[in-house]
Amino acid sequence: MQIALLCYELLWLDLCEISLQWHRTLNAVLGYALALRGGRRGLDLTLH
Repeated sequence: MQIALLCYELLWLDLCEISLQWHRTLNAVLGYALALRGGRRGLDLTLH
């Protein structure tokens, strides 16, 4: 359920035309959070 909510929030941000820099920052934060919770698999997301 949390994943669906995050996807909805990201879509909403896209519709509001948030800058690319903000998206990169947000993705880095989400990747870091996933790394803390999921270990190495989450950490790999921050490299993209």
